[in-house]
Amino acid sequence: MGRHHSLNTVFAQRRNLFSPTFIGMLRDIRRFNRGAEQNLEIATRTRASMGELLTAGDYGGAFQRHYLLPMAAAIWSSATADILAFQATTFLRFCLNHALLQVNRRPQWRTVSGGGREYVARIMSTLDDVRIGIPVRGVRRSADGIDVYTGDGVERFDALVLATHGPTTLRLVEDADQDERSVLGAVRYQPNLAVLHTDTTLLPRRQRVWSAWNYLGTRGRDGSHPVCVSYLVNQLQPLPFNTPLVVTFNPVTSPAPGTESRRFHYDHPQFDLAAIDAQHRLPSLQGKRRTWFAGAWTGYGFHEDGLKPTLRVAADFNALPDWAGL
Repeated sequence: MGRHHSLNTVFAQRRNLFSPTFIGMLRDIRRFNRGAEQNLEIATRTRASMGELLTAGDYGGAFQRHYLLPMAAAIWSSATADILAFQATTFLRFCLNHALLQVNRRPQWRTVSGGGREYVARIMSTLDDVRIGIPVRGVRRSADGIDVYTGDGVERFDALVLATHGPTTLRLVEDADQDERSVLGAVRYQPNLAVLHTDTTLLPRRQRVWSAWNYLGTRGRDGSHPVCVSYLVNQLQPLPFNTPLVVTFNPVTSPAPGTESRRFHYDHPQFDLAAIDAQHRLPSLQGKRRTWFAGAWTGYGFHEDGLKPTLRVAADFNALPDWAGL
């Protein structure tokens, strides 16, 4: 199914007009959206998981299986069972901040022309020393500096910022103390496969419901597997052609022969209670032993969340940009 934009797409399958289960799901959607602020207050007080919140609110199975859990699993590239373990406060704050729980007056989403590589290239153009393809083997700290071990040897620096996945950071820090091991080791990651292709069979069967994000439900697959989501790139970026270009995460079947262009492997953080607790403990580690930690795992897992902790590091060095509003 795709995101709904109008009654025509909501009722793309006309038999749903007369389905009590489907109508009940729509009622639960409205109830969940309207009660988001109140649910956030409850979850903040009780530290409830999404599963506990949905059970306490008596939300129906259709609402969970066919709407909320697939939507959340698509956003975080997770299995639906993992979404049930997410801390509800994190989920609700993200949805409220991004206006995902309202039908009217949704904000206008914008994209970077040329994709994320464009802003990476601009950042790199302002730096005096950029090294690509030189793997870091490990780091060791001392009272007077940081030794960084790479494929080219050892170099010493005054301070270190590690902006990698939590487990990767932990592997690099050879002299991690107990607090660092506890925080960095608490964040789990979900491996995901992304395939770039032009096979429209990995989009909804009805073209009128094609959306930027399209969740493809499958029978017989339990909630321990990541959901299959197809992103229609044509609706996300201005492309100079009309052929549908699709990125499918965790495809249930491979694209048809001749339609696949490339495959990519990613790891995405899972925001269960252990991960959220690690985020709360992270500030106590920043700057200790000349070391700072950053990365999207310190927020909601997205590009913007990779920026926020780096700004806090910059503030510690009295180098915060004028435009930053921390």
